[in-house]
Amino acid sequence: GLGASRLQAQVRVVWPQVLPQMTAGLRLGAAQALTACIIAEIYTAMTGLGGLLVGYGASFNMPRYFVTVLTALVIGSATAAVLRRLERRFVLP
Repeated sequence: GLGASRLQAQVRVVWPQVLPQMTAGLRLGAAQALTACIIAEIYTAMTGLGGLLVGYGASFNMPRYFVTVLTALVIGSATAAVLRRLERRFVLP
């Protein structure tokens, strides 16, 4: 409408309204996905961060257990930081 093509309306009206919710959803979804992957590995796998947590916890190897927990924390923090940076780059303030 108002003389704008369909593409112009999408780029100038729709996307600026949709991007904040999309990026927030991506950040929340990434955190839930990481948590779900680690929990799934705890129950099903002997490899990956979840498998390491099970193995180190069962053998009471607490230094390696906490390094594994900190690794998961770093992965989650890095993912959130990248998504926050993308949000600042593409979403209007």
